[in-house]
Amino acid sequence: PIPEGKFIVFLDGNSRNCDIENLYLIDRKIHVRMVQNNWYNSDPNFTLCALKYCELITQVKNYEKIR
Repeated sequence: PIPEGKFIVFLDGNSRNCDIENLYLIDRKIHVRMVQNNWYNSDPNFTLCALKYCELITQVKNYEKIR
């Protein structure tokens, strides 16, 4: 089951490519940041890199809030 507030993206943008290597579970906040920056791409490596960057930025901001 997919946890509440999260969903799966297709790294290459092809919803017919259900290979496990092409699927990535993300938080909706990450999705919003990806869309705002137009970072979804047909290159799965680019998309994964952008997702990891968004996750990092989100974690840094969360850390700064609790400091």
